[in-house]
Amino acid sequence: MNKILKTKEINAELNYIVSNLYNFSTNSIELKKRGKELAHQITDNYLKKNDLYYVFKFKGKNLNKLKDKIILFSSFFGKTVGQNFKNEKFIEVSPDKKKIQKYKKIQDEKLRYHQTNKGGSIHTDGPQLNLPPKILIMGCLNNKVRGGHTILVNGIRIFGNLKKKYPNLARVFKKNFYFERRGFEKKNQYLFKPIFENKNSFKMRYLSEYITTAYKNKNLKLSKKRRRALEVLNRELENKKNQRRLKMQRGDIILINNHIIAHGRTSFSIDNNNKRKLLRIWTN
Repeated sequence: MNKILKTKEINAELNYIVSNLYNFSTNSIELKKRGKELAHQITDNYLKKNDLYYVFKFKGKNLNKLKDKIILFSSFFGKTVGQNFKNEKFIEVSPDKKKIQKYKKIQDEKLRYHQTNKGGSIHTDGPQLNLPPKILIMGCLNNKVRGGHTILVNGIRIFGNLKKKYPNLARVFKKNFYFERRGFEKKNQYLFKPIFENKNSFKMRYLSEYITTAYKNKNLKLSKKRRRALEVLNRELENKKNQRRLKMQRGDIILINNHIIAHGRTSFSIDNNNKRKLLRIWTN
């Protein structure tokens, strides 16, 4: 049975494993096996309980080929999932200034969240997928801008608050809502799923704009009760008392239980010479 290591020990050993696998271009079976064992420890002891997220830091000042190292690190955590209709598995989260200008007044309807510099919109990743990714991995390539703090919110806690404060509305979230399948196939443009599920295990699926646009495009109106439910959910998600905030620095990687932890960010400035840039990876 593998010894359960502390955070510092896990980070130190993973730094050693990634460095050796990358720098020496070795296909060491033992190193890869140990990397996967440590990934299981992180998943079982951090992502499935306690904080439900984990922060890893590449040590040292030499962060050359950082993107490749983040991809190598992520390979220990399961099968990567395509993030759009092109099946791209490694997406750079950075504002697209041209598209922001083009769709200035209708960003919420045309752009995906990762293409903007807007804040708020606390969400889970891949809500438009029938099976959203279990783990969200975000590696920081650059974040030397004003703002851009990562926001984390526990969905189980939020649903508990809703049941206490709004017991009648809480039932609404377990009913199906339409989600726009933005970024994916155009034949099946909408998904019909609940925001909260708690059958075999708790699952949260949410991105406010994808619901709003789905109903608008289908010429459907949300009932007053459903509109009210979404309003109180957004209020709970945006309440700072329910949030944890952190500023990711170059070389930081955050792993999030995407079925329970919703996330977002504070708005940030766009500096063309020094853009905020994260690498996003989904795994199952």
